[in-house]
Amino acid sequence: MEDRIDRLEEMMANMMVIMREMRASSSIAGPSQPTASSTVLAWPPIEPQPLHDDEMGDLD
Repeated sequence: MEDRIDRLEEMMANMMVIMREMRASSSIAGPSQPTASSTVLAWPPIEPQPLHDDEMGDLD
């Protein structure tokens, strides 16, 4: 459990750095200039779930 907390704290620190970089780069370059730090990956990866027929509703 302690190991998981340490990993979570490290991830939070990394996110803070990324957010700070994004804010700094957007104030200089403007939002139209994407930077490498503006790409944030979701973790854990989210697998796409197929829709069931009853969730899609009638297509007729």
